[in-house]
Amino acid sequence: MAADSSPPCWVAVLLDWQNIYKCAREAFGFESSGSIAGTVDPIKLAHHLAEGIALGRQLQEVRIYRGRPDNARDQRSYSAWRSQTAAWKNAGGDLVIERYRDLRYRGSEIQEKGIDVWLAVDLIHLAMEEGASRVVVVSSDTDLVPALELAVKTRGESFVEVAGWDGPHPSAALLTVDGVVKHRLTRAHYDRFRDDTDYNISLRIRKKSSWDAQIEAEGRRRRPS
Repeated sequence: MAADSSPPCWVAVLLDWQNIYKCAREAFGFESSGSIAGTVDPIKLAHHLAEGIALGRQLQEVRIYRGRPDNARDQRSYSAWRSQTAAWKNAGGDLVIERYRDLRYRGSEIQEKGIDVWLAVDLIHLAMEEGASRVVVVSSDTDLVPALELAVKTRGESFVEVAGWDGPHPSAALLTVDGVVKHRLTRAHYDRFRDDTDYNISLRIRKKSSWDAQIEAEGRRRRPS
């Protein structure tokens, strides 16, 4: 049998990081849990959405949209953000396109501004330049609906896909939008792609803890029964 010579279906994944984190906490009842609950590995999730849906699909890029803490105002959050985003870049390499904007500080209020607009602009640009075969938008922000509708009008219904959490308390608002392919992410998906790393702990300490755990496990294996 001859090998399939058809070109791959190139998939770009646009991932609204803070939105999917908050929506996971809402969908699966994590609001009273620690801050790590709701965190997923965006690279693994992007590979699943690009390549785990059907044969012939290949991840072209994952664009991660996220606010960036101010190091002068909140050194601890900035350090955790830097450690986490560095881990994503190390894991995804050139597939990762960083879309980070400085957070806005107004007294005790911290706001993420411009993220949805940046994602919407990128979506329309991808629809017009025809660089990707498919685009998967991972968000539940209904402000993106006009951009989704324009992308569908530009490239057709098969071009745009949306993904969101669909748990006991679903918060995936974009899954109700007509004319796009929908991927419902369940608790099983969350458990598969979850990231339990505490990035508030320095990498040196995390490596030491991991090494200590390995030594302890090896010691248990070698102890006589």
